This record gives sequence, structure tokens and C-alpha cells, in this order.
Amino acid sequence: CLQTFLSQTQQSVEIKVVDDCSTDDTVSIAADYARRDSRVKVNTNSARLGLASNFNRCLESAGGDYVCVFGQDDVMLPKNIELKLRLLVENPAVGLVHSNVFLINNQGAVIQDHWEKKSKQDYVRNGQDFTRELLFGRNQVCCPSVLMRKATYQLHGGFSEDLYYTCDWEMWMRLGMYYDVACLGVPLVKHRRHPTSETSRLAGSRQGIEQEVLAKEKILSSQGHLLSPRKNFRRIVRNAGAAKALICARREFFEDNLAGTWDTLKMAIRLNPLVLFNGLFLNLAGKTIIGRRGLNRARFMKSQWLRLKRQFNGS
Repeated sequence: CLQTFLSQTQQSVEIKVVDDCSTDDTVSIAADYARRDSRVKVNTNSARLGLASNFNRCLESAGGDYVCVFGQDDVMLPKNIELKLRLLVENPAVGLVHSNVFLINNQGAVIQDHWEKKSKQDYVRNGQDFTRELLFGRNQVCCPSVLMRKATYQLHGGFSEDLYYTCDWEMWMRLGMYYDVACLGVPLVKHRRHPTSETSRLAGSRQGIEQEVLAKEKILSSQGHLLSPRKNFRRIVRNAGAAKALICARREFFEDNLAGTWDTLKMAIRLNPLVLFNGLFLNLAGKTIIGRRGLNRARFMKSQWLRLKRQFNGS
């Protein structure tokens, strides 16, 4: 990671390593780079802060006018900063620019050539239009691919520290309320996807859905009045969250996680009480109450009844 920063075609960079109480060799490796290159500075937290709080410490320690928060397992391609810096300089209304990325596995092999399909295109978008898309859809921005103006978070705040999974998603939506958003379609970052990481574990889970809805509701509570036309955006967001919760509950049921299924169904009701009349909800709720063993016994009894009926009809 550090070497890819130092190998940028844009050489005037400052690299602040903020270690959040790691237990591996991160600090010693970073300190070795700092001894060899004055652009590298190493800070260590006295207590573990967590993802969003550590991101904010990175932002606070940054000395330049443009900032990129980058993960220790990701790879920056040589022209990443140069091309994004040029776009920001040429487009003063743009608050942040992100790019397409290569997704790589633990071995560094490319497993996908894009983050989202829309990130394969160059664009400069109206920020509020972009925020609407993130409110009613997926997160289109891969966090380590972002280069943003330092002034954006100085004026509008850093990462929300109560969002341990969607703090970046909420940040992009918030900044989109005030600035245009740009994308470079060429992959300029390699983002490592660990199958056992916290991000992978939370994707599509009950906790992940809760965090997504919370991030979107925070935006609507604080900046929703800026969006036009005025609609019941909160209801749309909560209905979408309830629909995702039903899909999550179905997966948990087939994984024999009946307690998790029930908790996810209750979350779906909180988000949208009308799911009580949804066929999938009723099906899952009934099966969860009966339980997997009860269903198996019912299927066995039905099969025995059908067998006896065939025998009776045959005689």
C-alpha cells in the first residue's frame, strides 16, 4: 500500500499512517518507510477508535488541500492522484472524485473489473441528483478511490461515528447535497475483498440493512429539506429496507437460523408494517413459528399419507 503511494506520478504527496492499535507488523513496516522517505509520517492511537473515528483522525491530521482515505490492503495505480487532482482543479464545483476499481482477492488476482457498472463511465454529476441515486439504490462509490477537497469535510463534518458499516455511504450522500460529484471510468485503484472481512460479513445482513437505513435517514433528517421535488423519501427508504429484510430473513431461514429469521422479520415490520400482508412474510413467519423440525415432521407425515392413499387406491 505505502509503496504504491510513493510511486505516484504526482510526487508532492504527504502520507499519514494512522494505526488503530493493530497487532501485526504495521507500525514497524510504516516506521521503516518513514525513515527512508520524509513524506511518510506515522501516528498510533493510544486506544482503538474503530473505523469511522479513525477515518476522522486521518482527516484531521491531513495537511494538504486534497485528501484520500486509503486502506492498508488496497493498491493505488500510478496515475490515481494525478488524474483525480487534475479533475478537481479543472472543476471547482466538484467536491469529490471517485473512480472505477479492480476488485482483487487475497492473492491479488483481479476478480471483477468494476465496483458498480456506472463507475465504468466518466462523468460529472449534479450532486443532489447523485445523492438521490444513493438514497434509493446502492453505494456507487468505493471509499479508497475517493479524492476530495479538505474544505468539504471542514465545512460539513467528517464521517458519522455511529455508522460502523455505512459511514462512507452517508458521507458521499451528505457531500452530494452541496457539491457536484465526478467519476473516472478507468480503474485507478485495486480494492482487496476479503471473504471473511467485517464488510463481507455485514453485506446483505440484518445489521448491514439497519446501518444502510440509518445512514439514509440521517441524511433525510439533516439535509432532506434541500432535495426537490419534496416527496416522502423516508417512506421510500424504509419500504426498500423492509424488502431487503425479507430477502435476508429468507436466507437466514434456509441457513437454519430461526432466531435470526424472526429478528429480521420483526425489523421488516418496524420499517414497513404493511409487510404483515406480504406473502413472503406470512410464509416465513409461519415456517419460523413451526420450526425446521416441525416442517420436516409435517412433510414426512404428508409423504406417508400420500403413500397410504396410493396403496388404498391401488387396492
